[in-house]
Amino acid sequence: MYRRSLQKIYVEKLATILAQINAAPAGTITANVSVQGGLDIKKSDVPSIIRGNLVQLHNEIKAAIGVTTDKSTKLHLQDVAERIKKALNAK
Repeated sequence: MYRRSLQKIYVEKLATILAQINAAPAGTITANVSVQGGLDIKKSDVPSIIRGNLVQLHNEIKAAIGVTTDKSTKLHLQDVAERIKKALNAK
């Protein structure tokens, strides 16, 4: 139970940071994302790293769904995969 909650919180935090970056006007630094020297956060590697982590995690979860036999685990994985998909497709 705690591991599942932690997994959902991790995805939520990455999704929130990515959404803040996407919503920030060019040339700004968003809250909760610290960058030295006034760097434009959208031009940094931060969005790429977050997106890459979410894509990799999504791929691993999709693979695990196919081999998981426990119903509650499968539902959890499907839920987390959907959360990641929404975070990656947010405009």
